[in-house]
Amino acid sequence: MTRRHDRTAPQPATGWHRGRAGAVLFAAALLAGPAAASDYSVGGTFLSIGHGARAHALGGAGIALQRDDAAVYWNPANLAWIQTPGGATLMHAEVLPEVGNGYDTVSYGRPAGQRIGETTQPMRPAHWGFGIFYSHFGLDFDAGDWSENRLQLGASWAYCNFASVGVGMKALWLGTPDGFDTGGASGLGFDVGLSVLVTEHWFAAAVWRDLWTRVSYDTETHQTLSPALELGLEREIRGRWSAEGDLSMREGGVQRAMLGVEWRPRDYAAVRGGWTSILAGESRGYPSAGAGLRWSRLGLDYGASFDSDEALGLGHRFALRVGL
Repeated sequence: MTRRHDRTAPQPATGWHRGRAGAVLFAAALLAGPAAASDYSVGGTFLSIGHGARAHALGGAGIALQRDDAAVYWNPANLAWIQTPGGATLMHAEVLPEVGNGYDTVSYGRPAGQRIGETTQPMRPAHWGFGIFYSHFGLDFDAGDWSENRLQLGASWAYCNFASVGVGMKALWLGTPDGFDTGGASGLGFDVGLSVLVTEHWFAAAVWRDLWTRVSYDTETHQTLSPALELGLEREIRGRWSAEGDLSMREGGVQRAMLGVEWRPRDYAAVRGGWTSILAGESRGYPSAGAGLRWSRLGLDYGASFDSDEALGLGHRFALRVGL
């Protein structure tokens, strides 16, 4: 994440401070509507299982602080807040040690247009942001390969210098081995995001996942995925620390709570830790941890979660980021 401006110097009462109340009211009006959430789908297909290693190390909290190319997955509204010319992230995670293949993702994102706001503003959005995301979840069996794929295009528009909205349009398709009872599947859907720079230290975000997503299976059945609402709030502390808390809701109830903390002792290094609480069904919690290194335009991140009940074995993730 690109460092914000020096917070030690006094900041004048500029226009962006006076206008923040409008963005907060706008966000509150949107969040007041009915919402539901889901991090699964019937049959276990098209799971939303993350992208990159940074948020994974932070307990899954990422919809506010992921303001780089990974935002196309986490929160398309954040694409306008990319502070560099752009970048790409590639991630790999092993699924099951005894089964070949795995979970691989790639994203690309960049801002477009002039920066909005006065130079005294700690972080300024561009007028626009664009991105693309692709994921492949694969398992190798004797009967053939299970191949689950997602392609998502994202765009963001900053309608003022402290708030932006974004949309992600996605295509889903599934191929299964001949020996499986269920055949292939395909679908379309979209997500909507909102991001607000509330103060110079606080950044708020909301994402409606699968606001409308419909999947058609080769068995002549159809499924409309349950909509999801995720809320995130990030706090930057003394320039070297960031903390984020996220909530994921489904059918009017909180299903999951995530909390992550990142410490940057040097400009080229970061140490991360997090906690995830599963509140639906049999409640449980588990920790996560990771680290990141940056050198010039290259970055390497590692994240691990320690959930003994994780069936897919997605505990370890490696990600490489290339800046432009």
